[in-house]
Amino acid sequence: MGGAQPAAATPGALTGFPPFPSDTGHLASSQVANDLQALDAAFNPKAANNSYRFRHLFTNVVNSEQSVSLAAKPPNVDGVQWQEAIDEVESLESLTAGSRPANEKLWPVGVGYGDSSGFQELIARAQSQEAEIMKHKEFLERVQGTIASITRKHEVDIQKAVQNCRAKYEEQTHKLIHIMRFVDFLEHRAFRHPFTSQEDELAKKFEKLQNAFDESGSTQGGPATQVYQSYVKPSQGQQKSDLKQLPKRIEALAALARELKAHKKANGQVQLGSGSDKLVSGFSPENCEKICNTLSKYLEAVNKVQTNLQRDLVHMDIVEKHSKDSDSGKQYSVLY
Repeated sequence: MGGAQPAAATPGALTGFPPFPSDTGHLASSQVANDLQALDAAFNPKAANNSYRFRHLFTNVVNSEQSVSLAAKPPNVDGVQWQEAIDEVESLESLTAGSRPANEKLWPVGVGYGDSSGFQELIARAQSQEAEIMKHKEFLERVQGTIASITRKHEVDIQKAVQNCRAKYEEQTHKLIHIMRFVDFLEHRAFRHPFTSQEDELAKKFEKLQNAFDESGSTQGGPATQVYQSYVKPSQGQQKSDLKQLPKRIEALAALARELKAHKKANGQVQLGSGSDKLVSGFSPENCEKICNTLSKYLEAVNKVQTNLQRDLVHMDIVEKHSKDSDSGKQYSVLY
């Protein structure tokens, strides 16, 4: 008697587990197909493909004409992303407006929104940035070279001007010293009036005082001598005032010479009423006037020399300031 035969096993079923539904294979294959389609959409560069992953909005520096052409939202760009990019550009504009020309502004530009790959556009963007940076570096190097050449030229010109001023100043100083010695000789020798008894006594006292200071300075040294020199030696302001009074002194000498010449004339020689009873020949009012004119010219020349020296010092300060500014650091323009 034959027993009952077991039912045939379902293909693909596991022993002890219920059989799979009949449509499981169909669901698995559809999920894989969807994943593959999503991967293809994520890496397929097409303008109408909104799922392409290599898209981004960068910020470019554009001129006025380009900003007008780029004012509208590009196609295939999400409206929310575009508005966020516009807000970011406006915030950057307020921060960097002072460091750019008036005809340039910032504007968002999309990469990867066309039919070409976003990688290729990104590489082209990086290459253009490198080229722009090199242009800025070359421009800065040219500017630095120009500044260096101008600085060297100014230094050479200023040195020449200073040397010329120094030579002119020394020449005028020597001439002025010569004339002052001549005037001093006339005042204290030829045209000197006899001392009174009181002036004689004061001169002797002053000589004794000077000898006492000299002796104390040679024995003790240092302070006494310095005090005496500071008391006797005129200051720079006094020297300038004496220099300004020099024409008046010469005019006084000329007036005295004219007065003496009016009373005493003898063969072109003037007998001077001094204690030395010396004669000064050839000294006439015309010579005094020539000396006054010469001194006035010398004073004008000295004033011009001082003015030139002050201007040259200002130029030197400007050159030193620019040299310090150029050595303090270098700044290069960077594209966003």
